[in-house]
Amino acid sequence: MKTLRNLLKAMDYRGHISLRRRLFGEIQYIGGGTSDAIINRYGGYRVEYTETIENVLIIYVK
Repeated sequence: MKTLRNLLKAMDYRGHISLRRRLFGEIQYIGGGTSDAIINRYGGYRVEYTETIENVLIIYVK
């Protein structure tokens, strides 16, 4: 599993990102913004999987 920092740097993604995680069987919104902002705040999180919904990259983390 990659860290969020490594994934976003490798992708060089420039669009909007939404960060989420599963907590007690429910999906919890953690934060959002640009790659740089996400890396600075949440870069050490481990990526579980990703998807794109309406041109927004959704990243699920552990």
